[in-house]
Amino acid sequence: MKLFCVYVTVLVCLVIGVPSAGFAMPKYATKTEALKLANALNGGTIGEKTISVAFVRNHGVKEFFLNVILSDGTSHVWYVDKIYQWVQTDELQLKNNRVLLFLNPHETKFVIFDKNKFHRLALQSHTYVKRFAMGDPLAGQNLNFSIKNFNLISVHEKGFGYNNQGEKYRYIIDLYNGDKELLTYKDAYYAMLNHNFKMGRSQGQDEGQVLLKHAYHVRSLTIGTKEAVKPNIEQFGIELRFDTPIQLKAKNFPIEIYEKRIFNKKTKEFEKQYILDIIIPNSEEKYYIPEIANLEYLHNIRVMPSPGYRKRMVLRARFNPEVLDILPSIEVNSDKSIYVSFFSMIDQSILNRRMLLEAEKRRQLEKTTERTITVQRHDWGNTKFGEYFLAAVHAQELAQSDANLESGLDNMMKAIDLFTQAALYAKNDANLQRALNLRNQLQEQIAMLTLQLVATMMHNVDAMDSSEYRQLIERLDTAEKYTSDAELLRQIATMRKRLVAIITKQEEELEAPAGQKAPTDETEQ
Repeated sequence: MKLFCVYVTVLVCLVIGVPSAGFAMPKYATKTEALKLANALNGGTIGEKTISVAFVRNHGVKEFFLNVILSDGTSHVWYVDKIYQWVQTDELQLKNNRVLLFLNPHETKFVIFDKNKFHRLALQSHTYVKRFAMGDPLAGQNLNFSIKNFNLISVHEKGFGYNNQGEKYRYIIDLYNGDKELLTYKDAYYAMLNHNFKMGRSQGQDEGQVLLKHAYHVRSLTIGTKEAVKPNIEQFGIELRFDTPIQLKAKNFPIEIYEKRIFNKKTKEFEKQYILDIIIPNSEEKYYIPEIANLEYLHNIRVMPSPGYRKRMVLRARFNPEVLDILPSIEVNSDKSIYVSFFSMIDQSILNRRMLLEAEKRRQLEKTTERTITVQRHDWGNTKFGEYFLAAVHAQELAQSDANLESGLDNMMKAIDLFTQAALYAKNDANLQRALNLRNQLQEQIAMLTLQLVATMMHNVDAMDSSEYRQLIERLDTAEKYTSDAELLRQIATMRKRLVAIITKQEEELEAPAGQKAPTDETEQ
């Protein structure tokens, strides 16, 4: 009997194959791919050695591999599966700061990713078009987000981790809403291919979309009036009000309906619950919103963070599937609210369970721990990078030695622009890291010093006009762009409101007739 079981197991493996062995990177390539690979490797490096020449050899009629000669004179046989491994571990690099990308880890076809071309595009872009993939409740949607900052992740950095395919994250995009996008080389390649980065500030309006900047906050939940809309159909609803105008359309709020199994500790059994989620993109939790316990066939209605996703809230409710026959509809009620309409049949005798969707598995939160990027020294020589980098260092030194806070901030801004220019001319990742690291340090200092400058200048309220206050607001806008610190962002928002109030008051006084003061809160009362 045991022998029979072993025989059946071996037979099954021969028929269907062993998964790990059947789906590995092939050892040999076609002649065409092998020739392309040899041409790409010439002049590249493996460890500390340069690839002097690579040429193609054949194992059979259709199986080809490479022979390479390194700078130390040694000759080596390289198979495609080994080349793939060295690419994954960063041991193998192409010349001119490029890398091989095997888009399918089971096929020998490859593309060449130009890292310099990508980081120059990312540094100059203002808009990131996020295309939501299958498995995400927002799948199929493209939303345009305002870019706050771009950074390179050091090859030695371990804190950012890998994606679910084992590919290391290489770049980090900070968005204005507080979210972060981690990109592998493959992600960056597809982002360039799909035009996900827009350089012009007005280019984020593809397909009638707007450019999303700060995250939205739900301010309140309000129950709408119940009414009959058609024979045997009644309508009721919930209004979600936001604290700022929203720029999304009804189609941007997808609905998920699914069944969930919950373990009941009292009965020691699993119970079914039916959940309805309305996804609220580009949003975060700020205010306490009381839960609505019951509304018709809905229960435990609440606004909560979306599990597994950053900067996204959901309107969630449990419901009785025996009375939900018509899907809810969503409309943008005003610039600060959306209205969700629910419907109920007066004769509740039909249950269409086919409308229920299986819940998609939520992705695990990606590790986004921010770490200091490692800096390496390189000899720049007489290059554009060196020219801008040294000019930036000089501007930084001027700022540090300047006793005047305002002119010191101007020199710091100049240094930031010069470090950014240096990054654009960087021809390797080490120089790119060095320029971005120093730029980031200055950006954080800008935010704190700007708050000090604005607070100091606001002591002389009567000595300044509205144009000077607008210049201070522009400084605050720049400071907001340069920091991700929650407390600094809160102080910037508070200071901006005070400046706007002062400007409004000054303009009202100028518009008031001669000899008559503009109305104040006391005169209105």
